[in-house]
Amino acid sequence: MPCMMERLSFLTFDNFRYDASRDSSFTIHANWALYCENYLEGFHIPFVHAGLNQVLDFGSYETLTQDDCILQIGYAKEGELSFDLPTDHPDYGKNVAAYYYFVFPNLMFNFYPWGLSLNIVAPLSVDQTVVTFKTYILDDNKYNQGAGSDLHTVEMEDEAIVEWVQKGTQIQGLSPTAVTPLHEKQGPIIFTDSLLWPSMTKASLKRQLGLLPAIALVVGSVIGSSIFAKPATMAQLLPDPMWILGIWLLAGGLSLIGAMINAEIGSMFPETGGQFIYFKEMYGHRFAFVYGWSGLAVINTAAVAAIAFVFAQYLSYFVDLPRFHPATEKSFYVPLPMIGRLFPLENFGVKMTAIASVLVLTAFNHFSLKSGNQVQMFFTWLKVILLILIIVIIFSSGQGQWSNLMPTGRVTLSAAAILASVGALSGAFAAFDGWNNLGFVAGELKQPEKQIPRALWIGLLICFVLYVGTHLAFFFMLGTDKAAASTLIATDAILPILGNAGAALIAVMVMVSTFGAVNGNTLACARLTFSMGENKDFYPWTGTVHPKYNTPSNALWLHAFVSILYILTGSFDMLADLFVFVTWIFYGFGAYGLIILRKKYPNTPRPYSIKAYPFLPLIFVFFSALYAIITIYSDITAYLKGETPVIKSILGLSIIFYGLILYHWKSKQWKTS
Repeated sequence: MPCMMERLSFLTFDNFRYDASRDSSFTIHANWALYCENYLEGFHIPFVHAGLNQVLDFGSYETLTQDDCILQIGYAKEGELSFDLPTDHPDYGKNVAAYYYFVFPNLMFNFYPWGLSLNIVAPLSVDQTVVTFKTYILDDNKYNQGAGSDLHTVEMEDEAIVEWVQKGTQIQGLSPTAVTPLHEKQGPIIFTDSLLWPSMTKASLKRQLGLLPAIALVVGSVIGSSIFAKPATMAQLLPDPMWILGIWLLAGGLSLIGAMINAEIGSMFPETGGQFIYFKEMYGHRFAFVYGWSGLAVINTAAVAAIAFVFAQYLSYFVDLPRFHPATEKSFYVPLPMIGRLFPLENFGVKMTAIASVLVLTAFNHFSLKSGNQVQMFFTWLKVILLILIIVIIFSSGQGQWSNLMPTGRVTLSAAAILASVGALSGAFAAFDGWNNLGFVAGELKQPEKQIPRALWIGLLICFVLYVGTHLAFFFMLGTDKAAASTLIATDAILPILGNAGAALIAVMVMVSTFGAVNGNTLACARLTFSMGENKDFYPWTGTVHPKYNTPSNALWLHAFVSILYILTGSFDMLADLFVFVTWIFYGFGAYGLIILRKKYPNTPRPYSIKAYPFLPLIFVFFSALYAIITIYSDITAYLKGETPVIKSILGLSIIFYGLILYHWKSKQWKTS
């Protein structure tokens, strides 16, 4: 093609080598012409492509219209990789980082010093496009350097902006002086939503989280309140420390498999949104909505309520929180037809304290978004230090008994033991839950395709070691019966060693840890609801930003309201079991979705691939299904025996089903609002 040969004749095209292993294909929910228009738009680079903008000198970026194609020339900043041009070349003396050629209507030739990336844009429908990338290598030593590095991330960023524009959003408040004659000559300017624009201008801040903050996020999300509350419940169900240890090992092993599954999917789609994005690619928009709805209605809000419960319970070590007479507590209830009864007046003092913590922290996040990495790191490592201190103090005290860790013989293999084990497994799952949260901030990670797998592995292994050590320490000190009777197991385990002062110190540390967990989850859990509202996938008012404080205030207060309802109507064990049951249903679908993605996108780059595929994903799906079935049976049995006031699993399934009804009832109205 003449327009290409004018500048590329110096390249030895016979030496280009096609590398099919680097090919990839992406489905974009946008019109094909919109994707092409974005390709021609040089103006968007500083606002969308933070990494690329660090390499290219945007001020000298050129767009040249020729007879048979459009050429864009990206110039490298000082010290960055550029072409070695011959002296007779029209661009000799310039630091050319890339030649971008657009050939009407759907071919894009991207030449870099290392070779060629060929983009083929194919329309599937009015609002769906497939973009295929083919790679031709000229110099392996220069691959993944300069403007041609990290092309996967650049593509993810392009997809995000194109899909935003497809939704018909318009930017407001853009100063007319922002569009200069220099920018005007570079191609069509894409205007986006006023909420999107600030996030694009902050693009340079997004890829700032390294491996240590990512590990801290995993550890901080996983280590919450369950390790300080669930061991007692597990001892009540299984009065044998070795059986409980087996439950911890099983839950940890399954969580590691789940993390490996998420690591592969997250490395394929390293963008903010996590499982909502994954489910959209796996099963479509309807399923993704039901997951997002479940996050608001059960998973995230019940988790916040459960953590707030533990904070309030440990506060009761210092303050005698009031409660009503047992007869009064049972005098008022909320009936749930065919599911059970909820008793809002039970343990009223603890509930009011938990509600107060949710309200205070929601108000804090309403007025400010400046929580920051340092706060997250502080609370995370505080929890790690707390657990290490408990383990070291107990085992070095000499006051425990190794016989407390021996099998008691009170649990034997039977149907009753299996049902009890599933109940205990819910507690262990609650303790390990949170490893999937890393996907929600994938857009803020440096090299997310590498950091996601590493952070998940290292973070979960840290949690696994700490949980096993803490379990052994509690039972080494207290024994099975005392552990089962304890309401504040951490303080009870320390009390004989350090006395009241030591137990009080542990209670304070648990309170600080859980209070920080409520704070972190309060804002993070509202992010998905806010994003859905902003995209017109939910009530639009949930996606609005406060005009003064620039916070997702409506989504925050909605989450607070739902969390408070859960606090009023439940207990810690009920809330933990409820959100774990619903969560693991979606975890199971996510594992099977990996198999779908392997077939749907066979050529998409997978920087991390799960080992023993499909054996491990199928094991995970099997255990998820088995856990769900046995939990439903166990809940119904316990309810019929009068052991629990609510069939928790049926309540969870009912909430999920309502989300499906809501989608078919309201989705069209939201889109056209």
